[in-house]
Amino acid sequence: MSKIGELQKKLISSDLSYTSGTFLSFFPYIDTPVSIAQLQEMRAVYFKIRQHGYNIMAITINSIPERIQQMRFPFPIVQDPNGELAEMFGILKTGLNGKICLRRTFLITSDGKVLPTINDLEQAAFLQIGQGHSTASNFTTE
Repeated sequence: MSKIGELQKKLISSDLSYTSGTFLSFFPYIDTPVSIAQLQEMRAVYFKIRQHGYNIMAITINSIPERIQQMRFPFPIVQDPNGELAEMFGILKTGLNGKICLRRTFLITSDGKVLPTINDLEQAAFLQIGQGHSTASNFTTE
């Protein structure tokens, strides 16, 4: 079984697996203004995404500062200290200061497919819902 298949198996056996799938959002550095803004956007759409059978997980190869933990996001923020997950998804790079993962979001569908998607989770879920998982009109924000 591939490492991505193993990850999917773990997601299925945990409460992170929903009928439609799980969005995995990778962050190069979790404690930057851009990352915090993206995390806040993820928080804003989290419950609507869950209503359509999706879940969210944020992943970083760096440590998760106390400041981020205190923000109490409704989704898990997972540290990938060795970059194994980032490497499995082909987004682990070596920079001037060592390893870094690219800012990317993937959808692991309930049937184990890994789909690259856009970083805007609301738009990504809207696109997936439009492909038959639900009706797009049920996913509008106000």
